[in-house]
Amino acid sequence: MDVSHRKQLFDLNLRAWTGQYQLPLSSNLDSSLKKNSTFVRKLKAPFQDAEKMVKEVKSLSLERYLSEIVDNLIEGFALTVRASDVYATVELVSALHQRFQATFTEAMITRLLFYIYDQGTINFDSKPEVFLSRLTVLRRLMRIFTELYLVGLFMNESSLRNCEVPFLFESPSHKSLMNALLEQTLMFFLNDSIIKYNLSFVTSYVKRFSWVFFEPNSLLSNATQKRLKDEIAKYTTKAISLCEKLDRSLDNLLVTSDRAAMKTGRESQRDKSSISDQIHTLRQIKSSLEDLTSIMGLEMPSCSSLVANDKTSTSGVILTSLHHYWVFEDEADRRFYETFPEPFVDPYPCDDSLSSSSSENIIRPGLENRAERMEKLLEKLDRCKSASDVDSLAIVYFQKGLQCKASDKHLMRHMLANSNQHPVKYYSRFLAISQPSLRPIKDEIVDFLDKKFRIQLNSAKFNLKDIIFFCELIKFKIVPTFIIFHKIRTLIISLESRSKYFEILSIIFDNCGRVLTREKEYQMMMDEMVELIQELSFSGTRSFQLKSQINDLLMILYPPKASQRSAISKESVQSNFFKQLIRVELNPNSIAVVKKIVASLTFESSETFCTLELLFTQPETLPSDSLQLVAELLQTSCPKWFVTSIVDKIMERVSVGLEDNDYKMSNKRLADMRYLAELCNAGIFNDHFVYFMVNLLNYILFYGYSDLTLKSMGNSSLDPPNNYTRVLMITTFLMHCTKPVRLENSKCAHLDHFLCHFDYYCSNKRPLPHNIRLAVLDVYQILGFTGCLTIEQGSFKLENVRENVSTVEYTPEVLEDEEQVKPTSSDIDNLNVAPALEQYQPLDDQLLEEFEQRFKETINKTKLDRLLHKTNLPAPLPRVTRPSDIPNVTKENPNVKFKILSKKDKKAASSEIQVPQDASFASEALKFVSQRQHEDARIRKFILNQMNDTTLQ
Repeated sequence: MDVSHRKQLFDLNLRAWTGQYQLPLSSNLDSSLKKNSTFVRKLKAPFQDAEKMVKEVKSLSLERYLSEIVDNLIEGFALTVRASDVYATVELVSALHQRFQATFTEAMITRLLFYIYDQGTINFDSKPEVFLSRLTVLRRLMRIFTELYLVGLFMNESSLRNCEVPFLFESPSHKSLMNALLEQTLMFFLNDSIIKYNLSFVTSYVKRFSWVFFEPNSLLSNATQKRLKDEIAKYTTKAISLCEKLDRSLDNLLVTSDRAAMKTGRESQRDKSSISDQIHTLRQIKSSLEDLTSIMGLEMPSCSSLVANDKTSTSGVILTSLHHYWVFEDEADRRFYETFPEPFVDPYPCDDSLSSSSSENIIRPGLENRAERMEKLLEKLDRCKSASDVDSLAIVYFQKGLQCKASDKHLMRHMLANSNQHPVKYYSRFLAISQPSLRPIKDEIVDFLDKKFRIQLNSAKFNLKDIIFFCELIKFKIVPTFIIFHKIRTLIISLESRSKYFEILSIIFDNCGRVLTREKEYQMMMDEMVELIQELSFSGTRSFQLKSQINDLLMILYPPKASQRSAISKESVQSNFFKQLIRVELNPNSIAVVKKIVASLTFESSETFCTLELLFTQPETLPSDSLQLVAELLQTSCPKWFVTSIVDKIMERVSVGLEDNDYKMSNKRLADMRYLAELCNAGIFNDHFVYFMVNLLNYILFYGYSDLTLKSMGNSSLDPPNNYTRVLMITTFLMHCTKPVRLENSKCAHLDHFLCHFDYYCSNKRPLPHNIRLAVLDVYQILGFTGCLTIEQGSFKLENVRENVSTVEYTPEVLEDEEQVKPTSSDIDNLNVAPALEQYQPLDDQLLEEFEQRFKETINKTKLDRLLHKTNLPAPLPRVTRPSDIPNVTKENPNVKFKILSKKDKKAASSEIQVPQDASFASEALKFVSQRQHEDARIRKFILNQMNDTTLQ
């Protein structure tokens, strides 16, 4: 209805309210029952011929049928849907108002408002069909009500007061009833509890009548207009918050569904249906909000989950170049995996025009040779070398009449049956290009590879071609996300059980790890997989092999960044010369020349000092055979202070290695011990050798322990039970250090003392790996030490050594007569570090004393704890402290007499016993028990040996 016609009706209806205008009637009104009844019945259904209905209003006598007219009109309002029906209804109601005025209009207004009130009172507990039907009727009534309001049928205050409508009486008396009527009626469908179902109608309603609410007009006052605008803005804000809430809910549901699918490898149909329902609802709300927010000037919500779902649900035929180049290694790879030609269209549609042309024999080209041409295409597909080759073959396949169901099946069987790995990436590109047309084939290939993957996880061998094919499909985003991460998660969780899983994971990460870690679609899930891998690495119970494999996997996923050329400092010619000289050219034939070159250097120069310090403090970079020559070179050709600095650096590296306990640094730590052994052989420490060696080995063995006990060794985080690096370090040092073999007996006691501790340590580490056990036995054979077979024997031997430790003290030999040693020219030339180390001897003595004091405190504390655990009662203090104070004690009878009272048969009896006054009785008893246990163990061992000999015979 145009504006001019609506204004004309508005003027006529206002004049009819005041009696200034009445609808012109025919001269003779027809009172026929048939015609009047037919007219009344027509009002129940929508009608479009408004002129005919108005003409009947002018010609029929309808006074007796007003109540029926009102009832049928209200029923017809609920069925009026189309715009033409609404405008025809407005014309008819206006004509009835202009003829009967308040007699008809007041009754119609009352019935309409009560009907709106009844339909607007919605019970959400009712059935969905009833709820939605009432909401549909409410929408239609609101459309009719607004149209009638705009043509002036609700502009009479007195008529509105005669309508006994509840929500009109609730309005303030100073407010216009016409404005209150519109406000209260709009609240029925601006209800925030039905936004999800009513938003589309509200949007179309506000859009259609925006000039009433937002532009100046004579129908509404400024205050009413502002209030209605605020209500619509509030409704829009609630709709936006509902949209954001649904978006978050959809996002959580997508994440939950993806996690469940990732764990099971299957999509849940219930989750899939709920996701589709929420996506449908969210899309409807979003489309409605786009118009409503533009009208109200508010910001539209982003709906990120819906956008992400739309991206993942797209076919992916044509990918834009907006992706970051850093997902792939270079521009060529990016074009291969992301830039595709336009989708292909079947050039032979099944049209009626083609089927009906019987005069011409229209045959697709090459139909009779399709099988031969298909074989040639597959052969060319196997020999593809570039993306353009694949694109040309795809064009031939789709536009030259080759595509059909049989050809698609043939193509799929060929791709899966071919065992060659080379054409796999070209197969994947072919599927990505033709994905819309070959979607069923693509799904079958993915399902086949998924099943083969599951089978390979439980078999002894795996098919490398299928795994690479799977990885190539991942790069083209053909494989669903939950299938990808279900496979990766399964492999990571079972990584410790089979080494084959590590190989499969390495192949997957090597082929598509860059895409999984950098593509936004996979990045969040891949971060969780990396965290799962790191949790396996941080666990202390894992083997070194597993930790090494995990580090290799992380290295594949996150390779070290290549340093820029500008950041690399260019080394001087002198530095390169010394590196080549010491690391490559040093050998027994050239050692004399190298000594002269090094002796002629100025060590005070910063460049020379830094270069040589770097070379002498990194034994892992030197050949193992040349370490002896390097130690000799350091001892004979370098200043004393430089030698001391090198030894300090190496000792610091040993200490840091014990603190970090990094398995990757094992080779460096063993190289440090081999280097220290060669320094000892070179005679750098001289008379302080035993002191240095024993302290070094004790420091390595006891680091992180207060005492070598089974309990402390099992709970140490610096030395797990399956870590054998310390054993390797000690055996490496002792096997390459030749001086312990030539030690005198007085000095061997300290080494034997250490070896007892070391043997006890190895006993607690058992079972030792075969190579480490052989190395320990070789060391024992070289040093002439007898190891213990069991932990009990090692503990017993260690206790005996600890009892004698206080009686053996090491004192370096001091020459009584300085003239006994005559310095030679070689002694003057050789630079020894003994004087330099003398300043550190008091500090080392102090550390040794602290260690012994701590050892004694630990033993005393253990004894005290045992006594305290025996009883909770306080021990009585002795009354006498001297033997002379004890009564009845003489030299002839040194025992103490005690009387014991007892009761038998209600009679008291006493008996006398004598106990020695000292602890000799208790010590003899304990000694007897110990001897008895030792004899029992010896007898058991003898019997077992006899049984073993009998079995062998």
